[in-house]
Amino acid sequence: MGSSNGKGPSLTTVAASPRALALSSLQETVSRLSQLLGTVADPGRRAVGRWSIGETAAHLTAVTVLDSSWARGGRPEPGPWRDLFDRASTTTLGQVSEINALTMVCEPERDPRILASRIEQEADRLMEALAADASAGAGDGVSWLAGIETSPTGVVAHLLSEMLVHGMDIARAEGRSFPIPAAPARLFFETFFLDALQSPAVSRFATERNGDGGELRWELRLRGTQPVQLVFGRGQLAVDRTAAKAPDVRISADPGVMLLVMFRRISPLVPVLRRRLVVSGRRPWKLRRLMRLLQMPA
Repeated sequence: MGSSNGKGPSLTTVAASPRALALSSLQETVSRLSQLLGTVADPGRRAVGRWSIGETAAHLTAVTVLDSSWARGGRPEPGPWRDLFDRASTTTLGQVSEINALTMVCEPERDPRILASRIEQEADRLMEALAADASAGAGDGVSWLAGIETSPTGVVAHLLSEMLVHGMDIARAEGRSFPIPAAPARLFFETFFLDALQSPAVSRFATERNGDGGELRWELRLRGTQPVQLVFGRGQLAVDRTAAKAPDVRISADPGVMLLVMFRRISPLVPVLRRRLVVSGRRPWKLRRLMRLLQMPA
């Protein structure tokens, strides 16, 4: 699958179109998430960080509204959602935690069943809009959080990552499971992650985290995709498809495992011991620094 906005490298090897796969994955994930939220026993139980299950569901509702608006290239109706959308569109990556806090204010509901219905309605709106616009080319771009450029398909892939990770948070709090299939996890990297990394805002943010650490070359090998290298240097971040140089750190992993590592839900050590994530390269001990550079807000 080529870059969704025509400027990033390809990782895909799947035959289905990126948009078709994204929409089918979203439909399936929303159905599972709705079923999970509809059977929550204790909405007040802590799910992730300081958020309860009800608060996590409220955050997911807000993310669905925001991503739906970005993917459709529009803005919410005037009101709290419009204010949040405008703030999120012009924020910086260093202020994402503030946007997350605002989602709690804009969505005061904490009943998971009611929130599940709102998520379903907004997701249906998004899927109908993108399905009707299925003829849109891969080069069609939209502006996302902090002005980052991606594609409508990339935004759906981000929404999928939020639903999968937070769905797992909620399920764990309930003593249940919420599997993360490989296909939607791959979509996150294929249609969103690489595009976002090439945005000036993300590049600045990553290199600020890098400080004076010198160049770090990371090769990502997700099962079912072609390898790609990311090069963190002083003042710049580049994507290298040629893999002409030996990487400092090479990670071979299941897509779902890599998603959970990047969202700090599991330590890399656990899948390493289970051989679901293999670390190699010239300087594999640089993995800790790499994980700091790649931490994703969720």
